[in-house]
Amino acid sequence: MSESAPERSAGGSAFKRKVGPLPLWGWMAIIGALAVFYALYSKQKAAAANAQSANSSTVDSPGGVDSSLVPQFVNQVYTQSTPPPAPNITVNTPPPNTGTTGTTTASKVHQYPQPQGFSTSKVSATSLKASWNNVTSPMPAPQSYTVAVYQGGKTVAQQTVNAPDTVGGKSTVTLTGLPANAKNLQVHVWANGGALAPPHASSTVSL
Repeated sequence: MSESAPERSAGGSAFKRKVGPLPLWGWMAIIGALAVFYALYSKQKAAAANAQSANSSTVDSPGGVDSSLVPQFVNQVYTQSTPPPAPNITVNTPPPNTGTTGTTTASKVHQYPQPQGFSTSKVSATSLKASWNNVTSPMPAPQSYTVAVYQGGKTVAQQTVNAPDTVGGKSTVTLTGLPANAKNLQVHVWANGGALAPPHASSTVSL
């Protein structure tokens, strides 16, 4: 029994033996702490690498889905080079009223009477003046009158007078360029515009 006691004493003193500035157990504690720190550091580094890899795989992928799984959409705009066809619509337009009621076309007088109050007078050796009352019935009134001068059955002068140029319901016209000092010239006047040739008023004048 005296031999085993020294052995336990020797074993217990081995951890207390100084190796440099620290005992052996101090160096063992430092090494253990370094091993634990390295293990923690390695684990944290691996987790950071995994997180970075996961982030790179979800770039441009909405909702965290891999971009390779997102379908691609293509928007296309079609332009038609010709106008669309007109719709098939039928418009029924009634024909204009051609009856006698409500028409805008002026009715035509069958025949105008001869002008009343017709008179002639000498103006010069080659001219004369003719006057007459405008025809007022039937309506519409004539828009013009014709005055003609005859000598020996031949027409020597003729002129058309517009009715709007009258004053006081009477028309007057001066005819020039007649034969000088002609005798017994026949002067006629009639209204224009009737369906039938109207009767004329006549007068005789000498220059």
